[in-house]
Amino acid sequence: RDVIVRRRQIAVLRMQQSRYKCEFDMSHSLFIAKATGCPYLEAHHIIPIRFQKQLHGLKLDSLNNLCCLCPACHRAIHHAEDNLVKSILNRVAEKRDITKNFGLSTEDLYRLYAVEDIVRQ
Repeated sequence: RDVIVRRRQIAVLRMQQSRYKCEFDMSHSLFIAKATGCPYLEAHHIIPIRFQKQLHGLKLDSLNNLCCLCPACHRAIHHAEDNLVKSILNRVAEKRDITKNFGLSTEDLYRLYAVEDIVRQ
């Protein structure tokens, strides 16, 4: 299994740029992290970094592909029902202009998270 290196300094910069607020809902309450003295957030790759090889030439460990989520939203984007996952994806993908920066549509992003609408005929 290939190891993909994630650069912590990019995540720290994204947190600073987000002003230590959840990028899905800025009103979410955060606790102060003992290690940093800042509100606790988790960095999330909007386009999952595991797709690095399939998306040839795209640098997925980048500032444009990172968002900051509170722990509840970060868990939700991975484990919640499809409608909530889509809501979070829509908001963070729009903030980072995923279509312009990575050439992926909203539907492409939904497929990466397996939350796409399946049309039955």
